[in-house]
Amino acid sequence: MAVELQVDDISEMLIATQPYVQRDQPVFLANDLQEYHAVDRLIRDDRMKEEPGTGTSVQFPVILETSTRATGVTLTTPIEAQFGHTSDMADIPWRHSKSNYSYIRQLLAMNSSSPEKVYDYMKSLRAEGWMDLYKYLERTFWDFTPSTNELDAWGIFNWIVYNATVGFNGGVPGAYTDVAGISHDKWKNYSGQYTNVSEDDLMDKLWDMKLRTGFKTPDEISADYPEEMDRRQYYVDRATWKACKTLAENRNENLGFELGPGTNKPTYGGNQLTWIPQFDGEFDTAGTIASGSAPFLQVDWSAFGYVFLKGEFLRESQPIMLPDRDNCHVVTISLTHNTYCNNRRKQGLLAKSDPMA
Repeated sequence: MAVELQVDDISEMLIATQPYVQRDQPVFLANDLQEYHAVDRLIRDDRMKEEPGTGTSVQFPVILETSTRATGVTLTTPIEAQFGHTSDMADIPWRHSKSNYSYIRQLLAMNSSSPEKVYDYMKSLRAEGWMDLYKYLERTFWDFTPSTNELDAWGIFNWIVYNATVGFNGGVPGAYTDVAGISHDKWKNYSGQYTNVSEDDLMDKLWDMKLRTGFKTPDEISADYPEEMDRRQYYVDRATWKACKTLAENRNENLGFELGPGTNKPTYGGNQLTWIPQFDGEFDTAGTIASGSAPFLQVDWSAFGYVFLKGEFLRESQPIMLPDRDNCHVVTISLTHNTYCNNRRKQGLLAKSDPMA
């Protein structure tokens, strides 16, 4: 005999089933993006750093110079200790983000004769709450967070800054006075201006950028280094993506009858070029990226990631009864985090003009 599910059991059932998604997934049409490139890259074990609480920010050391200690010596050369200010401490403020999903007790009671119906209904609500958080994280990442904004995490253009002069000149963005507490010539990304997607303009400058940003730390020299095709990626707007695709097709004389050759995705040096809709003002970021700037962004993911406060990574609460509506419950999904880059010289940005102008 089937046992009817009581309303008082709903919260306990929700808590018990939160970690599982065994039944059929709901049909989800609320996506604004085809893919979530930042979320997919950042919320991975090799891209995340968990830090214990040390105040309102997280710090990590950055070695900017050496003291020229290495030299040839005789067997009896006295030791000469050298001291100097060769490093600085990066300081990244914590940011707090939250999403939620809610339910009304009576709506669950209407389906209480079937635990499966309750489960499917709650899962659709839960999927909505999680997707809303992913959309928020994706939107803020491909953006610039001004110094007056103390709520959103830092976007990609807080770390990778445009400068028309070719070279390591991507310094301090907007009204900031430094980047993560550091202002130094070696704490800059590669940048430059291009005019056309052509062999002697963009491609030539792109080759220099790729060549000059291939830095390795001592640990990376002596250990297995991540595959370049995985760690280094390029991100562009739609017009630039199409222009690069056309340039690649014009180089190939053996396309045959294939209208969409291969994966239909242009690459550079084995590294894939990816279209970012936000660069075209889509996905509720209209006006953020300057029209016509055509950014060509190089991200080396070996030096980029998310940092989370220990114990506050995508924390999902138990159902909370709203104080002014006793028949309404809400479940929160929260995290304390920010983006981090520990080597800006591995990053690069070519553009026709300043994307943040």
